[in-house]
Amino acid sequence: MRATWRVWCPDLDGDEDDARTFAALDAQDAAQEWADWEDRTSAEYLIVGGTDREVHVRGPDGQVTRWLVSGRSEAAYYAREVTR
Repeated sequence: MRATWRVWCPDLDGDEDDARTFAALDAQDAAQEWADWEDRTSAEYLIVGGTDREVHVRGPDGQVTRWLVSGRSEAAYYAREVTR
C-alpha cells in the first residue's frame, strides 16, 4: 500500500524545507521516484547520465533514511509490422 514520503537532496543544497512529497510503496521507491522527478524537471538527466545523488527520505513514521540514487541511460528500440 502506498504512503506519503518526503524526499530531499542535500547534494543539491536542499534541506527538509525543500522536500518533495511522493506516494510510494517504501523509502527506496520514494528515492527512485524523486530521481525520476529530478531528471525530468531539471532536463539535464544527470542521474541517468552517471551522477549519483544522496537523498534523504522521511517516512510516514517520521524516520529519516539516506539513499544513494543512480541510474543508467538505455537505448530502447521497437518495431512494428507495416501492413498496407
